[in-house]
Amino acid sequence: MSDTIELTDSLVNKATCPPDKSQHFIRDSKQRGLALRLRSTGGKSYVAFVTRPGMKGSHKVTIGAPGKVSVAAARKKAAAIVGADGDIIAQRRQQREADKAAAADKVLTLSALLREGGPYETALKARHYKNTKTALSALRRRLLPQYKTTDIRKLERWHIVSEMDKLTSGAAKDLRKHASVFLSWCCDVKHYIKFNPMSGFRVQKKTKAERLAEQAARKRKQRALSDDEIRQVWIAAGNAGTFGLLVKFCVLSGTRRSEPTYLTWSQHVLPDRIVIEAAHTKQGRPHEIPRSALIDDVLASAKAYQRSSDLIFPSPRKATRLGDFTRRTDALIKQAGTAKWTMHDLRRTARTIMSRCGFSDAAQRLAVGQQVGDELDATYNFDPQWDLRRAAFTALHRYLAAVLAGEDADAVAKAERANAQRVELLARLAVLQEAA
Repeated sequence: MSDTIELTDSLVNKATCPPDKSQHFIRDSKQRGLALRLRSTGGKSYVAFVTRPGMKGSHKVTIGAPGKVSVAAARKKAAAIVGADGDIIAQRRQQREADKAAAADKVLTLSALLREGGPYETALKARHYKNTKTALSALRRRLLPQYKTTDIRKLERWHIVSEMDKLTSGAAKDLRKHASVFLSWCCDVKHYIKFNPMSGFRVQKKTKAERLAEQAARKRKQRALSDDEIRQVWIAAGNAGTFGLLVKFCVLSGTRRSEPTYLTWSQHVLPDRIVIEAAHTKQGRPHEIPRSALIDDVLASAKAYQRSSDLIFPSPRKATRLGDFTRRTDALIKQAGTAKWTMHDLRRTARTIMSRCGFSDAAQRLAVGQQVGDELDATYNFDPQWDLRRAAFTALHRYLAAVLAGEDADAVAKAERANAQRVELLARLAVLQEAA
């Protein structure tokens, strides 16, 4: 049931739904099809009654609430709705779907998916992906300048490959990897796209000449520091704050450059060792470095930088994890006066010294936290492996102590070789006994 009367703003404000009804309509006598809808809950809205082609009865089209739409405005909108050609309700539904699709298209642009705090960054952080920052940086720097507004559904393989062609071999390989993971997420997790355009992509096989050239280039870049360079870097590192202490620790531990940046005083410093958690190592296994006089000297110096942060090697400004390794390393190289080296060369230096002291490749890998072969890893036995790691680090630290003191390091290496053979033999016997 409904009443018919000329609607006014005053009448609309005072009108209420009869107490015995859940809703009531007051039709406007001046505009055909316009009505005020009253609800028992107190809600009010203007509606227009229309007919739909091929359907019986009249159907309501909502115009708006009285608080937002005046009676005069409601009459104009009702006149447009009632006088419209075709099915106004179907047209409105189609328009909503079109608006929704347009909004979805905007969300699926590369810039929207890769924005800071966006869906892809959120997904990587939820998975605790270790290289989130690196992956997002590569994708944003390499893809967004050209394809910022490109819909992910229209991104093709040649777009990625064309950007790879502009880069060096290593950077191109990284972009390929990060793009493939991102597109796999778009396809398999979010179902934005039907297939990953990078799926099945294969880099053209290198010729023998190309492989030899790459090997030669790597050998020119990769090296171990000489004894004199170790001494020069160690002295210069003493004036380089927490980064200098990090460099000393990397020489003593053979760790990757980022691993010690997670170390904290409260969790990782034990009476006889420093422990790097599995979550912070490349192999996903905990890595332990035995404490020695040299390690303790580094820790004692690091105490001077312990302020608001619990980190052992905090950034000097914000007390967060250290970063910007390239710039800091270049500055230290200039101060030390050595030939160019990288932080990973310190890891190579540690392994090289262990080799000079008579330890096998398997023992070296075990000590610095690399993948270990079957020889010592077939059956895990904690005590012999810790003894072996401790012996390798003891030899390394004795050698470094001799280098830093200007003593005969070759004599130390020669004395350590016999001990290395004995320790490794005992480790093998322990494995055999455990297997038996």
